[in-house]
Amino acid sequence: MWATLLVACGGDAFTGHLTSFTGTPLASVPVRAGRAEAQTDSEGAFSLPPAKEAVFTFGGVGWRMPATSGAHELRLPILREVVVRCPSDAACDLRLTWPEQGGLTPVVEAACEPGRDLELQAPKTAPEARCVSPDRELVPDDRDQRIELWPSGREIDIRLASADGSELPADCATWVDGVRATPSGPGRWSGNGRGAVWVGGQCGDRPIAPVHVARDGIDAALRWSPEGPDLDLREAAPWANRLVLTTEEGMSVLVRPSADLFHLPAMPPGDYRVEITGETPVWGSTVWLPRPEGDGMWLTNGGDRVQVGIWRVPEHLPAGLVPVR
Repeated sequence: MWATLLVACGGDAFTGHLTSFTGTPLASVPVRAGRAEAQTDSEGAFSLPPAKEAVFTFGGVGWRMPATSGAHELRLPILREVVVRCPSDAACDLRLTWPEQGGLTPVVEAACEPGRDLELQAPKTAPEARCVSPDRELVPDDRDQRIELWPSGREIDIRLASADGSELPADCATWVDGVRATPSGPGRWSGNGRGAVWVGGQCGDRPIAPVHVARDGIDAALRWSPEGPDLDLREAAPWANRLVLTTEEGMSVLVRPSADLFHLPAMPPGDYRVEITGETPVWGSTVWLPRPEGDGMWLTNGGDRVQVGIWRVPEHLPAGLVPVR
């Protein structure tokens, strides 16, 4: 959802006009500047004394902005429905902070009571999250558009090196079961795991093949390669906007296209379940997906927006870049 906030600061008043992306005024939206509070009227307008910061609440999210002098046009980013699921057995003080969006900083601060669900209209980007309670960690699950709170478990030491011994890119990141790990030194991160976990990552636009860490494991060694299969779906599936490869053991790799190509990680031999999603595939349509050994397979639309099949990586797959046409 899009919304536009038009703000004019002049004289002794801080005023604004809040509308949806269609131009429809958003009425009864709480706005606060300093100690003063107001609500938008039927036309989406409000007026408050100037202050250092203003906050309005929309979709369960507090949107913070500098209340500087002059006229401002502020637009909410595209939003999605997100459910935050609190722990079933403990309370915690939750804080979610999304990256700044066009002058607006989305923040959620709430008391998480056992079993409580928080329904939000939140940005599509991943938030930084903290829930203050003993042994708790926030685990986001973007595929199901929910954020769950789980026991934090044990600390896992993650080491990442380049497969060819070259220097790692500067934009590498790692995560444990989808939760971003914290950098702890050159090529090292510290994550948090509960039970058996998958540890993965990404450097630039090429993911790192995840590794499995046993229930009592505390170390994970990742290898990143700048080369791997490059999948071009511009003709076969121009609507495709993400691809998920899943092993028989349940390890998944999510890949989004970059420069019209899906840059896949250097994967070990085996069979991978393939899910390709996009905006407007036709029900019952088929896609021919090439495979590294030279032949290919047909993927049949297995449901709304999903193509499903098996992609086999052979034992004799040569090292280095594997062209996939």
